[in-house]
Amino acid sequence: MRKPPYYYKAQKIDGKTKLEREYEAYLGLRLKAGEIESFAFEPLTFRLAKNTIYKPDFMVTFPDYVAFYETKPGVKDKKTGVIKAWSMDDGYKTKIKVAAELYPQFAWRITWPDKGKGWGELEL
Repeated sequence: MRKPPYYYKAQKIDGKTKLEREYEAYLGLRLKAGEIESFAFEPLTFRLAKNTIYKPDFMVTFPDYVAFYETKPGVKDKKTGVIKAWSMDDGYKTKIKVAAELYPQFAWRITWPDKGKGWGELEL
């Protein structure tokens, strides 16, 4: 099977990709600012089906709810050069959607770097 054009083998340091380390630093700033209560990297694994599991990148605790975040690289618009959205293969899209349906007590979000604007975010 041919890999999508945005596919890459991410180099991990301490179990995190560069993108995950950048988002962790961003969450650290939000924590210091009092916007969030806590966060953790890959703290839980969710069973979605008999042989299917999903481990979100981050769990973030807000004062009144808990959200799980999946960090993905942004896609650069070929005409403008601006990063406009996230890229993700269909398997991950399906897993996140299934997790959101099975565990509605949590917020489920996809986040990507949006250069010049911080981080883009999509809630499922």
